[in-house]
Amino acid sequence: MPDNPDTAENDSFSFTKEPSIIEHKAYRDIWGRGLDSYLQWFYEAAVLLHELLHEEGSLYVHVDWHVSFYVKTMLDEIFGPERFVNEIVWKRQTAKGDVTQGARHMGRIHETIFLYTKTENYVWNPQYTPYDQEYVEAAYRNQDSDGRHYTLSDITAPGGAKASKGNPRYEFLGVTRYWRFSRDTMQRLHNEGKIVQTSPGAVPRQKCYLDEMPGVPLQDCPILTRKKSLAEEIAELDVSAFNCPVLPRKQDDAVAKTFRYEGYDIITLQKLIERDYSIPEPQTAEEVIGYYARRIAQDVKLPSQFSALAPKVRDFFETKAFGERVTLSEPAMIKAISSNVAQYVTVKTFVEALRKMVISELQPQLLHAGRSLSETAPFPWSRATIAASKCVFNLVPCDNEFEKEFAQFLQKADDVERFAKLPEQFGFVIEYTDNVGNLRYYEPDFVVLSSDGMHYIVETKGLEDTNVANKDRAAQLWCENSTKLASQSWAYLKVLQTAYKQLQPNRFEDLFVLEQKKLL
Repeated sequence: MPDNPDTAENDSFSFTKEPSIIEHKAYRDIWGRGLDSYLQWFYEAAVLLHELLHEEGSLYVHVDWHVSFYVKTMLDEIFGPERFVNEIVWKRQTAKGDVTQGARHMGRIHETIFLYTKTENYVWNPQYTPYDQEYVEAAYRNQDSDGRHYTLSDITAPGGAKASKGNPRYEFLGVTRYWRFSRDTMQRLHNEGKIVQTSPGAVPRQKCYLDEMPGVPLQDCPILTRKKSLAEEIAELDVSAFNCPVLPRKQDDAVAKTFRYEGYDIITLQKLIERDYSIPEPQTAEEVIGYYARRIAQDVKLPSQFSALAPKVRDFFETKAFGERVTLSEPAMIKAISSNVAQYVTVKTFVEALRKMVISELQPQLLHAGRSLSETAPFPWSRATIAASKCVFNLVPCDNEFEKEFAQFLQKADDVERFAKLPEQFGFVIEYTDNVGNLRYYEPDFVVLSSDGMHYIVETKGLEDTNVANKDRAAQLWCENSTKLASQSWAYLKVLQTAYKQLQPNRFEDLFVLEQKKLL
């Protein structure tokens, strides 16, 4: 960089941004020198992941048969063999095409997931799979008057001097046994109708209702396959049901198929090159269909589904796109499906239909009781701050002047009990999908507790980008789910800078007049 005013007249300096350790490991060609380079990359990456992993965290490593035994050895070295929890065998399909005539090996239909933890005090959330229908019909065939299905479970416990382990022994409903429950608990369950005696003198049993059972604990050999493959689901797409405009049959202007390239000297602005280019017209419908299928597969991140998409695109053009059945081999139709309008409508229509297949909405779950902001480790801050007695931090870390002004408002508002600017170091994020279906993470600005006990996530906004509506929707949904699952009431509030300046609020409740669009 020449002519630096802080250097001597003829001095110059240069600078180079070195890639970070994460960039270096993430973007280099890890298979460039074969297996050796991959294993070297994996070892370095695993060491880095071990360092970054939270003390209560877990790491799932997904590999296949090529490297699984090498990877297991390295993970034992890095994490310690005592931190190995499970080897999960993932059966990914029922048949494999690599077993052809003359093959001298079995079909390779599984991959491996290794589970390691940083310490012995790791967070564990049990997962369950639904009961097999045949088991449900056999075991839960009893039915209450209200329609609830149940099974009868044994409530006796081991007896004898060594085996009882403190299990109580007493008489209940005329039967003396060692029992799993104390006498008081047994009586309470009996009063609730959950302990039954099918006949006089029979050993009492406990009612276990199907709708109260979580399912079968997930095993280390789950069959993680779809009831239908993605290709089968794509094949079943009904293109006739697509909601899209009818495509025009007019041919594009030839001008749209040509463009001119001009090259100029950056200093003198003298024109150095001038050339005209023409885009060759497709000769067959298959060229156009193949291009659209690749575009669609790329947009929904399903490159392996090209062969399943191409026939559906053809079906769409032949039966739906033009409002009637057409013959794609005709030159006029090849030009019609090649138009910019045809490309836009086709890709957009298929992407909307396919995104419903690849993105599924999960039922909300309360994973833990939450964390206190006071658990945030001390962190440095070089931008604006204010001192606030209502905030748990000694200073409120603000990213810009509007946040600083808003924090001062929260400190003064008499209907605000407590508030905090959520720092990145606390790690609170809300998942959302952007406009093209990518999973993103949104970090809210403020959390506020009002004097009436209501909790708020507050987002302060200057300029809005195209993904703001997606973030708003995700924050609203998070607040609704948290209110249902936890013992606290939550709401989302977005404060635009221009509206805030015009409103000049004195109390937090004054912000409620700002229109909050319901996006769910």
